[in-house]
Amino acid sequence: MSSFEAQGINFVSLADSVDTSTPAGRFCFHVMASLAEMEGDLTVDRTRAGLESARLKGRVGGQKRLMTDAKVDAARRLLALDLPPRVVA
Repeated sequence: MSSFEAQGINFVSLADSVDTSTPAGRFCFHVMASLAEMEGDLTVDRTRAGLESARLKGRVGGQKRLMTDAKVDAARRLLALDLPPRVVA
């Protein structure tokens, strides 16, 4: 915001009656920006807590594996026989 202020650029919201060219408007803008930043930080904290809780319960994120260990071993054996990867796939 300060780089805009240095250039004489102000924010005016017609719907919310916020005008950063006035002290009250700047205050309102900064309060709203602080609330938005806090909400973003809270979302990150809640996400991390949820992931940690899931890990403690033994859950792992991501998709389920499509290839079993047996399929991976079979594919490696075929690749070792110099079959092209496209054929192995």
